[in-house]
Amino acid sequence: MRPTDHRLILESLGFRSARKLGAGINSTVYRLDEDRIIKIGSFNESEITRLKDLLDALGGSDLPFRIPRIFESGEVAGQSYTIERLIPGAALRHVFPTLSAAKQEGCIHGVARG
Repeated sequence: MRPTDHRLILESLGFRSARKLGAGINSTVYRLDEDRIIKIGSFNESEITRLKDLLDALGGSDLPFRIPRIFESGEVAGQSYTIERLIPGAALRHVFPTLSAAKQEGCIHGVARG
């Protein structure tokens, strides 16, 4: 999908000042405001439901980092989107190696319990 198509989707949802943060394999992420982002990409409703259930389960875990939260999901012009809580800071792949072995183990066990 071309970035101009994303602009049309963002505008149709009322987000005219969203700023692109980055893109991955299946989505492009835009910052909406101080607390929220929107991911626009190629995922379906069952994938979103499974992810939301996992994130909800992890939200009750005692982990040394914040867990994303999906506030809303839907589809516009054939593209799926999720509106999620902004998690400020560095990517977990950068932070994880800096944690002590005990905290790394706690993260792994927390995710496995979810």
